[in-house]
Amino acid sequence: MIECFFRARRLVALSVFAAALWVAPLNAQQSIHIRDITGRDVILAKPAQRILLGQGRHLPALALIHPDPVSLLVGWQGDMRRTDPATYDLYRKNFPALDILPLVGDGSPDNFSIEKALALKPDVAILSLYVAGLRGASATNPILQRFESAGIPVVIVDFFANPLRDTVASMQALGKIMGREKEAETFLRFYQEHMSRLREALADHRPALPTVFMHAHAGASECCYSSGKGTFDDFISFAGGRNIAAGVIPGSTGQVTLEYLIAQDPAVYVATGGSHLADAPTAGRAVKPAGSIGLIRRHIATSARSVA
Repeated sequence: MIECFFRARRLVALSVFAAALWVAPLNAQQSIHIRDITGRDVILAKPAQRILLGQGRHLPALALIHPDPVSLLVGWQGDMRRTDPATYDLYRKNFPALDILPLVGDGSPDNFSIEKALALKPDVAILSLYVAGLRGASATNPILQRFESAGIPVVIVDFFANPLRDTVASMQALGKIMGREKEAETFLRFYQEHMSRLREALADHRPALPTVFMHAHAGASECCYSSGKGTFDDFISFAGGRNIAAGVIPGSTGQVTLEYLIAQDPAVYVATGGSHLADAPTAGRAVKPAGSIGLIRRHIATSARSVA
């Protein structure tokens, strides 16, 4: 009888051990491994159901791969509401819950409330390079430290600082976070096919490099806010142009003087704007022709929606 008892115990122990061996790889398969654009490795136990969106203007990127991205959000920053009210109104008509979605800041790192963000108990925080204060991986970043100390994973995605480099990796990360990898890959096939077609067409008909000036948010401030390296400079270079501000702006964006602009006499002038400039004192004004600037070909590009 005693021998039978110990034999039964051994069988039970072996069964529990075998079950553990079976469950462990199953759980490992269910966990989600994400490498964000800074090279940080992030592990999620399952697709997130409570997302903190650290940059409101990234909502259109989520909407590309999810039919109701707002249903996954527990909070966001208010930069879309503040700087692009026309696009915000379009989204709130389809997703009325946006009106009551908690705000954790206005879109800048300066007033991002980590306390409000932590109180929302997200499964994951999605931050941009700008909000995270990063230009590369940094384990000492205070925002990342606060989230990670609270056990909340952080994934960095970005469509602004280096769009041609980071768009694919950012969309792949979003697909994994939301459990929409198939939809993300479908979009990326579309994106990459069209980028390849453009690249081939430009290679076959590449003109001499025209000089280009991108006047960002024209009319919102004194002349002239523009793009340095990355941002619009990526697209200008891709299209075969030469951004005259890239050599004088040390970061991704900054100011150049009107005198510099006139002296450079760019062949192409592009002014960007949007509904957020409707009440600006100088809204709608680009650079007035004066001297050599009168030779500039003016291309006014308004952009009311962007995921940058």
